[in-house]
Amino acid sequence: SVRRAADGKTLPAYDKDTDGKPFSGPNDFAPDTDGGVYFTGSGKGGPLIDASAYYISKDGSVRKVAGDLHNANGLVMSNDGKILYLVETEDNRIIEFDVSSDHSLSNRRVFVRLDDLFPNQPHIWPDGIKMDKEGEMYIGQSPRSLDAPGKIIVVDKDAKLLRTLSVPSPSMPNFAFGPDEKMLYVMALDQIDAAPWHGKVYEVPNK
Repeated sequence: SVRRAADGKTLPAYDKDTDGKPFSGPNDFAPDTDGGVYFTGSGKGGPLIDASAYYISKDGSVRKVAGDLHNANGLVMSNDGKILYLVETEDNRIIEFDVSSDHSLSNRRVFVRLDDLFPNQPHIWPDGIKMDKEGEMYIGQSPRSLDAPGKIIVVDKDAKLLRTLSVPSPSMPNFAFGPDEKMLYVMALDQIDAAPWHGKVYEVPNK
């Protein structure tokens, strides 16, 4: 990975935690309000439950804050900074943790299972997630078939399905809001089975 300062200067990359253990599959990250960043290490994928979550403090130290995750993927902080939501892609769900003042995580629990939102459809594997200013969560899908209709799922703070946003490509690993949140800028994939992972960037109207 490459790390750069605001002035463009290249900085030493983060490649291991404070115990000297290397990361396995660094994936996505979510900043907090204390100048730190949570990020996921997805592990080797498949049936292995070997993924982890880490915290980079503002002094640059890195520590593991959660383990035994199943293909950890996207993650996002609640707007009040009290909850960290994290995608376990291979379990088709999003879990949540309480965030302590020392940035440790506790009280792991399930926030939503995507199969419960769409009980009469094939599995929907979650990928990237974001939260808007109103606390609504946006969940991008990571399908196993190119025939899957592309969509971003929107739920409220109680995991109630609010709406879906259609995207022409099948997979949405990441996306970002425009300044007023009336647009989503979506990084999407058309090729999901092998490199070079061809895809597109879409501007998707929101609300």
